[in-house]
Amino acid sequence: AGQQQQTKLPWDVKSLVYVEQDEEGPTTSGSQQQLKCCELNENLFNVNVGKAITTLREELPQVLDRDLSYEIYTEDVAYVDEISPSFGRKASTAYGKQSLRRVAFGIRFFAKVLFSRSKFDVMKVWQPESDKLCVRWTFKGLPRFIGDTTTYLDGMTTYKFNRQGLIASVVQTNLDTNTHFKVQDLQSLVTGVVGQSGSWPTPSYFQGSGSE
Repeated sequence: AGQQQQTKLPWDVKSLVYVEQDEEGPTTSGSQQQLKCCELNENLFNVNVGKAITTLREELPQVLDRDLSYEIYTEDVAYVDEISPSFGRKASTAYGKQSLRRVAFGIRFFAKVLFSRSKFDVMKVWQPESDKLCVRWTFKGLPRFIGDTTTYLDGMTTYKFNRQGLIASVVQTNLDTNTHFKVQDLQSLVTGVVGQSGSWPTPSYFQGSGSE
């Protein structure tokens, strides 16, 4: 018997799908056009959501070591930080792919500066609603400057999809009600690294620093 042909998923064939109206297409009845449009929109949504889920499953376990892919997000994607108040910092919301890129860089930066043997484990991925994806995760690392025991933080990231199946919002939530972090010590340490303004570092943070 010949080799079995591996079935490809839609998002394995196309990276992302965008739909443009065909104003000069064949004339059909209103009900037929509406049905075709609904089917097309549903297929568009499902393919893009499938692509996003596949991408997140592949990339999130490596989030401390490499950058993310941003094609699965809308241009004005909202990032909502609900974790910082656990460490004495203000909650914040940022908009746009560039802001999300800076946040991802900041996470990698602090993980390397403040911790050794840091690791990000994805514990569970589920879809409570068709337009929502939840990821339960655990961060663990050994603080470089405070304490001598491994630190843990349990959290959840909620992704909300728009009608095209692109991620329109990302919400980070702290699920650890009895956090192992020494909040005051960590707050002082972070302030020492980024200054009183608490600004997240960006790649330009290193410009002119004389680093190798």
